[in-house]
Amino acid sequence: MEVKLTPVVEKASVLKVVSEFSTINASGVMNESLRSGVLGEELREKLSQGMLAILETGVKFHETLPLAIRDIATVQSAKFQDVGIGKLGAVLEDNWISPTNRSAIW
Repeated sequence: MEVKLTPVVEKASVLKVVSEFSTINASGVMNESLRSGVLGEELREKLSQGMLAILETGVKFHETLPLAIRDIATVQSAKFQDVGIGKLGAVLEDNWISPTNRSAIW
């Protein structure tokens, strides 16, 4: 199976990772369970939570800002970025320090 993970910024700078299966190579009950059953929902949720934990640990958005604006700066958008073989980056764009954005590489 292939899974697409997409970082999303919701209201009040809440970062979330949405996961969806793009390809499922299974048949019968397993196929149905992954597409529309509890198994698929739980797997997508765990993948989203795991990637979000990594993303939040790597970026620490507010800790990189000057003290004067930490409480008022908000994240406007987020995206993953390919930064080379075996590495994934994340870019968070804020509304205070454009075009300088916060990013992390794993």
